[in-house]
Amino acid sequence: MSPLKLIKYLLLILTVQLLPQKGDTLKNRPDSLAPVIRTDTLNPLYIKPIDETSLKIDYTLLNFKNYRNFPEMAEMPGISYVRSLGYPNQNSLLTIYGASAGDITFTENGTPLNNRFTNSLLLPSIQEENVTELEILPLPRGFLYGSNPNSAAVNINPVDFVTTVPYSRIKYYEGPVGEGFLDVRFNIPVFKKLYLFANVSNKKSDEGYLNSDLSIWQTRFQLKYLASPALTINASYYYSKIVQGLNGGVNYDSVLNLVSSVFRNSTFNDVFFDERAAPVNFISRYQKDNLHRASVTLIGNTPLFEESYISLYYENNLNEYRNNEDSLLSPGRIFYDREYSATGLFANISKRLGFAGLRVFGGIDYSTRDLNTFAFSGVSKFYVSGILRFDLADNLWVSGFAKTFSVNNVWFNGFGGDLGYSLDSSLRFYLGTAYFDSYDPLAGTTYRSNNVKFQGGAKLSSESWEADLNIFKSVYDVNYPTGLVVPTETGNTNIRFSEDEYNYNGAGFSVVYKLDNFRINAAAGVILSNNQSGKKSYHPYNFDLGVSYSSYLFDSSLNLKASASFAYRSLNIKYIPDFYNQRMYSDPSADYSRDYMSLDLFVAGRIQEAATLYFGWENILGRQQYLLPYYPELPRNIRFGISWEFLN
Repeated sequence: MSPLKLIKYLLLILTVQLLPQKGDTLKNRPDSLAPVIRTDTLNPLYIKPIDETSLKIDYTLLNFKNYRNFPEMAEMPGISYVRSLGYPNQNSLLTIYGASAGDITFTENGTPLNNRFTNSLLLPSIQEENVTELEILPLPRGFLYGSNPNSAAVNINPVDFVTTVPYSRIKYYEGPVGEGFLDVRFNIPVFKKLYLFANVSNKKSDEGYLNSDLSIWQTRFQLKYLASPALTINASYYYSKIVQGLNGGVNYDSVLNLVSSVFRNSTFNDVFFDERAAPVNFISRYQKDNLHRASVTLIGNTPLFEESYISLYYENNLNEYRNNEDSLLSPGRIFYDREYSATGLFANISKRLGFAGLRVFGGIDYSTRDLNTFAFSGVSKFYVSGILRFDLADNLWVSGFAKTFSVNNVWFNGFGGDLGYSLDSSLRFYLGTAYFDSYDPLAGTTYRSNNVKFQGGAKLSSESWEADLNIFKSVYDVNYPTGLVVPTETGNTNIRFSEDEYNYNGAGFSVVYKLDNFRINAAAGVILSNNQSGKKSYHPYNFDLGVSYSSYLFDSSLNLKASASFAYRSLNIKYIPDFYNQRMYSDPSADYSRDYMSLDLFVAGRIQEAATLYFGWENILGRQQYLLPYYPELPRNIRFGISWEFLN
């Protein structure tokens, strides 16, 4: 059966099930930076978080974070951490449970977002202001989500709410090296049952170091139609345009030569951390990325299928990667245009039967790809995942889950199980494990990896404090064909090991204590890794400490939030970012050890429930440092901004 016929039949089945029925509705989900807007006469349906076992970073936590990009929003020491490339105009990279770019699934309400060429995601393409909640899936369940069976998964729940009166907001901030951000949004009722949400934003920064400028334009439009109490229809369109300089970081050897020959009265740090004097690796390398994404989603609540939805989507992405494009005879010339178009369907169906609950989700995805006008054969994917949960008692549940996945009729499978136990209302435990096989899209389906995942955790909570502990282990056997050639940005071959085994062992602990208007949070984590030959891949030790104050002042006319946060990172390995494949590679032979510390202050004040002022003082210690060789971090700097809501 062709993909289009399968889509037609699934739509027909769901449409029949979504005939008007009487059912409960969900509460409005608020914008992360806007007040909760409740409606009295409307009953829209909303998509719930995709997994009840997820680690959730919701709008209340995001409001305490002084984030500047998407990876920083998703950082949870011991579980996830950011490999920062320093200045705001360079990409930051996210690692979850030891998995990095190319092995992490990104979804929005379950719909896959990963690039169809690289299986990665260009993280600046995510519009941070449209994120109301992040879900980091438990390690054993990560492979269930998305169109590829990857090791880890993170789901984005976007802003989605309805207002009976017009709502609008403007947000603006600016920072160092010409950093600026403007976001404009509004939500209005068009007709009685039809509502429009629109959002346009622009982010930019000038050159700090040579060839490091950035410009991002993003826009989103959504129409929500309340067809009946049991059916809501969402139609959305998203566009992102990124122009980014890729200087490859500071050239370490060139700095040494300059200090020894030209700047003899200067130290290494004097030149390395000088934006004007420091030489970079590439002065003309950059990329342009244009992304279009459109979808239609039917959300239903019927006697047969509860809280279920189905999405039809289309995505087109063009990545223009350039280096020395004007030098036709230069050996370093790169002129690559990679474009793909993907059409697919994602469905999520839930059913509750007494003490058991079943959820089945999956879809189809068909993509065509072109590289410099050379067309590859189409890639057809089909995947189905299922989770069967049994509530054995009020304080005990157990579940089993499985996934089957095919790419061009080559099949992969996986299965696992987990359980949760509550000793009482304040102490909960989680334990899960999974096995699945996967592949690397860069290498093709002839490459397979066998993956074993384990995670255990406990959460202790009371009215004034809560503590979380997570321990995980990830093992996978890499079976590359001998002499495998992987594409690189220079066209050179990349020969990988024929066989190897990797082990990732990690633990993360966090504690939050609340006293009146104060909140103290601390988190620590470590991820250890080694391969079959005993070479250690990386050893990041993370520690975060924060103190925040939140209160209403001046007869409740000012809602003040102030926080001071301290971060410490200890790394002893060199990473090599590959922007062409949107990956990150480690070099176990590199002799690299460096500590990173940062102390930041962040203040936000909401005035008369309409305007919010933001102020951030970053790197108060003024340390000259970097997390990733050789991308210097920002010096001591200030960011400030304002958001204003009106027409409400």
